[in-house]
Amino acid sequence: MRFAKASFYSRKLCQAELPRELVNGGFPGKYIFIVNYIFILKAFMFGSILVRWKDLSVLTGEDVAKYVEGVCEDQIQPNGVDLTIGKLYKIVGPGQILKEKIILPEYMEVSPNEDGLYVLDNGTYIFQVRERVTVPLDAVGFCLPRSSLVRLGAYIGAALWDSGYSGVSRILLKVNNPIVIEKGARIVQFVLIKSKNVRSGYKGRYQNE
Repeated sequence: MRFAKASFYSRKLCQAELPRELVNGGFPGKYIFIVNYIFILKAFMFGSILVRWKDLSVLTGEDVAKYVEGVCEDQIQPNGVDLTIGKLYKIVGPGQILKEKIILPEYMEVSPNEDGLYVLDNGTYIFQVRERVTVPLDAVGFCLPRSSLVRLGAYIGAALWDSGYSGVSRILLKVNNPIVIEKGARIVQFVLIKSKNVRSGYKGRYQNE
C-alpha cells in the first residue's frame, strides 16, 4: 500500500509542468532540488525499477564503523561515521578523461601551519581522509559533507563507492568562502546503504589507494 501511494504521488509530480523560467534555461536555486528529484523519479519509472520501502536500509553508525579502520568513538554517528582530514592538496594542472584512459592532474600538497590549521582561500582542493574504508559486497558507500562544512561555505564531491571498494580515499573540496580547517578534524560522513550481493566487487584503479 505504501508503494502504491508513493508511485501515485511520483507520477503526479513527474507529470507536473515545470516553471516557465526553467524551460527557458534559468535554474533559480529554489527549484534545483525539486528538479533533481523529478529527474530521479523519472529514471526509476522509465527504467522500470521498482523500489520498495522495505528494501531501503541505511546501516547504523555502529555497523558502518565495522568497515572503517582507525575510527574513534566520537566519530560514530546515528547513521554513519565521520571521516577526518589527513592530507590536503591543491590541483595545479589539467587532467584528461579519454576513452581508453584517465590522466589525473598534478596535486601539490598543502601543509598546515604550526598550529595544525589549513588556512584556505577560495578554490578547488583534494583532501585525503585518515581512515581506511571498506565497502562490503552487500552495500554501496556514500560520502556526504558534514552540515557545519556546508554552513561555512564549502562542500565536497565524491563518487559512489562501489561494493568491494577499499582504500584511503581522496575527495574533492570546493571552498567558496575562506575557511580554516584543523588537520584531523571531522569533515565528511561515510554512509552505507544495503544492496543485493554482487558477485565481484570493485576492481578499478583506485582500489587499495
